[in-house]
Amino acid sequence: MIASQLLGEPKVGLGDVLHKYFGVELDKQYQRADWSKRPISAEMLHYAAEDTHYLEDLMAILRRNLEEKDRLWWAEEEFRLLEQVRFAPPQGPACLQVKGAAALNPRQLEALEHLINWRDAKAYKRDCPGYKIMSNKALLALATAMPRSEAQLDKVEAVPAKLRQRHAGGILESVATALERAQEELPVAPQRRRREVDPVAEERFKRLKQWRSRKAQELELDPGILVNNSILSQIAYLLPSSCAELEQIEGMRHWQRQLLGPELVAELRN
Repeated sequence: MIASQLLGEPKVGLGDVLHKYFGVELDKQYQRADWSKRPISAEMLHYAAEDTHYLEDLMAILRRNLEEKDRLWWAEEEFRLLEQVRFAPPQGPACLQVKGAAALNPRQLEALEHLINWRDAKAYKRDCPGYKIMSNKALLALATAMPRSEAQLDKVEAVPAKLRQRHAGGILESVATALERAQEELPVAPQRRRREVDPVAEERFKRLKQWRSRKAQELELDPGILVNNSILSQIAYLLPSSCAELEQIEGMRHWQRQLLGPELVAELRN
């Protein structure tokens, strides 16, 4: 995917790339199939094999194309950064890791925490992922509604009726436990500190985006792949006066500084 992005491919999914270079049509119906079922069907085995069969040949093609565009060193830097990524366990309550939880009040967050713990315990017993018991979206809806009875639970339409009926006991017990927790012990979503807006820097950021669009068109790249908004915003606010000062920009790659540095600094001076 990264190699294809750096080559300016309009579509970078494996199926699209395989189709372009090998004329292969992957049957997408198996992408979301239940691969935990046994025995695996012959059709699914064929899909799995075909999904990897062309990778070595594809790698050789993409490498050659990157070399021809003098972009292999870009890709190699991106790959080295990916190799350094390590798993970091989430910090703090599990409820704060759920997308959309920041909109909940402390009591609702406590309910979500208990619902997650209940789901995880069920998943552990069944030896399956938690989402197979109930999705995060459903748990969020339950935490928002905080049903105290089966009648109230039946009104939470975001949760399928079968799941409401099957797990009513565990859901209502989780909510009841959250309601008993002392106010001072409830979790609170952290408030993100927003950077103070500087109108001059924002205008600079706007003009840098216009410059990026022209440069990306010249290189036949997606603007966000050439340099993302986070990096451009940092540059607009820090206003580096030399290529050396670009090393202060968090997340900026060496290949970006080498390729874009002189033009970026010149653009800032203008």
